Amino acid sequence: MQPEIEILLIIKMILEILVQYLLVTFLCQLKRRTYSSWSSPLVRSSRHGNDQLWFLLVSFLLELLGNSENS
Repeated sequence: MQPEIEILLIIKMILEILVQYLLVTFLCQLKRRTYSSWSSPLVRSSRHGNDQLWFLLVSFLLELLGNSENS
């Protein structure tokens, strides 16, 4: 491969990671806003676990989208 193409691929990978991070952050903030209206102790204590589940779900969906683009 040419060096220019390799550099562009590395930049593309970095941008994809950045977009994933921003999307997960946005979804977590959106989820927190919807939960703040409930304010039950059970919901408050389970937020951290829900953030991890959201991250896994979004990562899985983005992976599926990436695989569908490549094929």
